[in-house]
Amino acid sequence: MTHTQHRLAKTAAALLCALIVAPSDAATINFSNKDTFSTPTWSESGLLMTAESSPGVAGSLYFLNYNGLGVVGGSSSTLIDGSERVFFTAEGGSSLTGIALHQTMLTNSDGDGVLGEALVEGFLGMTSLGTRSIGGSFDVNISSLFTGLTLTRFSVRPNPDSLRLYSLDFTVSPLTLHWANSQGGQWDTAANWDMGFVPLALTPVVIDPAGGLTVSGPTRNTTVASLVLGARSSGVAVLKLDPAADLWVTGVASVQSRGAIELGNTSVFRAGQLDNAGVLRGSGQVDARIDNLAGGRVSVGAGQRIEFSGAGASQNAGMIEVLGGEVGFTDSVVNVAGTGLIAGRDAVLRFDGGLTNQGSVALSSGNSDVFGKIDNTGNIALGARTTATFYDDLAQNGSFIVPSSSAATLLGAFSGSGGFTGGGEVVVLGDLRPGNSPAVVVYDGDLTLGPIAHTAIDIEGLLPGQYDLLQVTGTATLDGSLGISVGGGFSLGLGQSFAFLTAAGGVSGQYAGLAQGGVVGSFGGLPLYIGYDANSVMLYTDPVPEPRAYLLMLAGLALVIGVTGRHRGHE
Repeated sequence: MTHTQHRLAKTAAALLCALIVAPSDAATINFSNKDTFSTPTWSESGLLMTAESSPGVAGSLYFLNYNGLGVVGGSSSTLIDGSERVFFTAEGGSSLTGIALHQTMLTNSDGDGVLGEALVEGFLGMTSLGTRSIGGSFDVNISSLFTGLTLTRFSVRPNPDSLRLYSLDFTVSPLTLHWANSQGGQWDTAANWDMGFVPLALTPVVIDPAGGLTVSGPTRNTTVASLVLGARSSGVAVLKLDPAADLWVTGVASVQSRGAIELGNTSVFRAGQLDNAGVLRGSGQVDARIDNLAGGRVSVGAGQRIEFSGAGASQNAGMIEVLGGEVGFTDSVVNVAGTGLIAGRDAVLRFDGGLTNQGSVALSSGNSDVFGKIDNTGNIALGARTTATFYDDLAQNGSFIVPSSSAATLLGAFSGSGGFTGGGEVVVLGDLRPGNSPAVVVYDGDLTLGPIAHTAIDIEGLLPGQYDLLQVTGTATLDGSLGISVGGGFSLGLGQSFAFLTAAGGVSGQYAGLAQGGVVGSFGGLPLYIGYDANSVMLYTDPVPEPRAYLLMLAGLALVIGVTGRHRGHE
């Protein structure tokens, strides 16, 4: 077979194999169709090529578009000869499998009858796995020369014959490194890893010892493809990050139930996704969307701060505990029903993207600050002798418990049908919007409306529930503005009245600019007046309510106050 026939037959066979059996991640580099040029390095399909002109001296790659590849340093040649050498390295910390080297020119420099004698050296990281001899063949299965060994790199050099390369078949596969030192130790120590080298860029990493240990580091910025952390049978495998270095995981970082990450204060832990069934603690920035699984715990102690700055909604089905520290989320958070618990004491909680609370938020003794909008259909509970300030809107359609020795201050809009229970004090300095439409809402304790508060009352009918009714079991202290909306197809008429607030413990104060008998507004040309008495605030359409209507109204109020009073006393 002539040289040209050999090339054509080999090309046809390669194409046929590619169409029938080649896996999707396999690649072929054809060196003879790149034009004619020289370059210090060449990267293609996840493979990096370099050259030496002599041992330890960088050379150049010479692509020759008529017959293949020559590699020299200092002057061009059509062959790999002398002391020249070509290196092939998997990029991104991967391994090389299915390696087949095809050659177009083999020489016999020593006259022994064997063409193209050369040495192939294999590497795992920078560790040599030994050399293998080849010769006399246009096609060499490199992988079979190193059976049972994992290659990340190999080289070809003449010994002593010359050769020229035509193409290379290979597959780049993920290379997973496992922690091998049962006593723990430094990330940056090669001997601590099962393959004898420190994780390369984009290497999948697994730290899964049988028992507990601590891995410290890395001490320089490091990027890996994925991370699995957790002891297999006992103890806890802890990854203690260095304050001076960032660790980036391009894929998923999975902290198992016996795993823990201790953040490095000023360092950044970045991940495409963080799944935590173990413990995440300390101070630092977590640039990741976290899925805190049932049993997972995020722990922030006194003086510590964790900021979750990743894009996308985070989810908490475990526990986030903040005891004298601060936790923040730049994107939205869902606190999952049933198992999700966010607990704080003297805590700062920041939900810049908002919190959807279907689980529980518990703030115990001390003073806590909560930032960000909250949509609550779960439980929010303050402990005894606790003060909490909510700086943004709270849509309260679940349970909100404020004990008698505690107080909550709301700076944003306080809306929803849930009100609050527990007998404590709620101070509203933002909007008070009872219900999600006209509703009867119970505020079981003392309700204080501050000077900048705005109370919004909807009227869509004559019966409680068709208009907003605030039932306060304690005292109601009034201030701020009052806004009335009449809608839902309802029109005001003469002789109508609406007791929109009752307080079993008494009413004090007035809405700003609305003295007894003042006009709240005009609706359909009919003015609406306000009236205050010891235990209620009402609206009516006559300057002085008719005696019969007034008596009926007082009887209704007495019934409401009596029921709420008995309810409170029972509790």
